Amino acid sequence: MTLVRENITSLYRQIADTLRQEIAAGHFQPGGKLPSEAALEQRFAVSRVTVR
Repeated sequence: MTLVRENITSLYRQIADTLRQEIAAGHFQPGGKLPSEAALEQRFAVSRVTVR
């Protein structure tokens, strides 16, 4: 998903919503790890502060 920077929804919320959708869709194994902060920074082209 591409983040919409002009959207009223904050970037961190867009990232969280995307991760929730991916979890619900089964993209991550139960008990498995989510991507690291560094991987999420790179994927969404945002700073670490936004990812945290």
